[in-house]
Amino acid sequence: MVKGVTPGAAGDLAIPPIFTGGVCVCYHDIAYKFEGLGTLHSLPGGSEIFRQDTPVDTVYLIERGLIKLSHYSTKGREILVGLRRPYWLLGATQAIQGRLRSVTATTLSPCTLRFITREQFNSLSGDLAFSRFLNCMLSLEISGNVKRMIALASMPGKERVIQLIAEIIATQMTAKSNDKISLSIPLKQSQLAQILGMSPEYLSRLMSRLERNGLFTHSKGVITVAKPLDFLETCPKS
Repeated sequence: MVKGVTPGAAGDLAIPPIFTGGVCVCYHDIAYKFEGLGTLHSLPGGSEIFRQDTPVDTVYLIERGLIKLSHYSTKGREILVGLRRPYWLLGATQAIQGRLRSVTATTLSPCTLRFITREQFNSLSGDLAFSRFLNCMLSLEISGNVKRMIALASMPGKERVIQLIAEIIATQMTAKSNDKISLSIPLKQSQLAQILGMSPEYLSRLMSRLERNGLFTHSKGVITVAKPLDFLETCPKS
């Protein structure tokens, strides 16, 4: 069942995440600590936030939008590592470890990010509530990777597609409403297939089948869901 709005994440419906990273419930308790910290920036979709193999001088709090994390092989092949939704701290792990960034981060939709310098980030390390939030977020990353591996091994392809669309709906809805919503998904078919662990051809067949079943319409990278709350009810229950 859809349980409503997740505390601290405006409009982010309580869909158990598998493909887009989790939202730590502790964020609601420490959100005030970020007020006045760093600087807010609005970025259009397709903007590179940072590049792999570069030093961490800034940590980024996602306040709105969806982020793509990619790793590029020595031959330039893009490997899609995952997607991240609001209230995730990008670069926190490498900032703690003092290592170079292992991925490139790119906005998939218009995003609002809070740029927090590494010095500001480190100044919060002694704060108990912030440490609890950080531990929660990093734990979600570990458990999320396990959930994704289980889903790729055991969840039918149709359910994986529905799950990913539901998670994207959850990041873009501004209120608990059953009004029609159109989702721009600026990912190539091959990238979506990579996230979902299937071939692009099989994904194309699944999308056509789900569209014929009336779950959504799909055209030129835009998915339109007539009744998003009803659609979320079809999401696999964990």
